[in-house]
Amino acid sequence: MQFTANRLLLLEAVKTVLKVVRPNRDIPEIAGVLIEADASAGLLTVTGTDIRTPVPYSHLTLSTKRIG
Repeated sequence: MQFTANRLLLLEAVKTVLKVVRPNRDIPEIAGVLIEADASAGLLTVTGTDIRTPVPYSHLTLSTKRIG
């Protein structure tokens, strides 16, 4: 699936969730950002986590295009 989203809104969402994502030198794999697109709802969800605290940001609308 390809999706189109407003670049500035996506940047704002990523900056917001990155506040909770802190580098862990012992286990760097437990922190990260997940981007999920829901074509049926037309919604993009960006979630940041440090494994203990997930921070979702779901206020982005998008347009999608199926490939293949």
